[in-house]
Amino acid sequence: MASKTSRSDTQKTTQAQRVRGWLIRRIVDGELPAGTKLTEMEIAAALGCSRTPVREAYGQLVAMGLARSVGAHRSIEVVAGAVTAPLDLAECLMELDAVCARLAARRMGPVERQAMATLAVAEVRQAMRAGSGNRALADLVLGIEQRLAALVRPVDRGASPSARDEADRAARDEADRALRAALAAGDPMAAEAAVRR
Repeated sequence: MASKTSRSDTQKTTQAQRVRGWLIRRIVDGELPAGTKLTEMEIAAALGCSRTPVREAYGQLVAMGLARSVGAHRSIEVVAGAVTAPLDLAECLMELDAVCARLAARRMGPVERQAMATLAVAEVRQAMRAGSGNRALADLVLGIEQRLAALVRPVDRGASPSARDEADRAARDEADRALRAALAAGDPMAAEAAVRR
């Protein structure tokens, strides 16, 4: 059976993502402070697109808690606290990952611990979350991680990483190596400390 996704559907999705990314960058950078009202017409004109992708992006911003609908759903208003949303989500993610780390270190069996040593650094956190034995917690962490990813770099995914990005990645890899060792040893306190690095 042929796919029902048309070229125009793909273009709309791409345009909605572009609009969302453009708006998120301006909200997080403070160019659109709390209380700023944005109409579909203004944004569509500014970006040279139809109102449909703008409407889709508005719905996503409202769902992310960065804006609220005002009027006849043809405009949104940036909410107070929108600038701190990425920091709040990152803090939640770290705290919940710390809980996952403690639980995984306690609950993983010898076979799972032994398998930890063979995992690539990028796979450690996923294995930790699964090893926590708490599916609801693992799902919650995944949802927060996805929301955070949508806020942090909504567009320009193909851009070259900066020196700071490289340093952040190296620090995260080092923390994940320490986490892998702590989980393999079954040490809840060291696992939690590795997540909080």
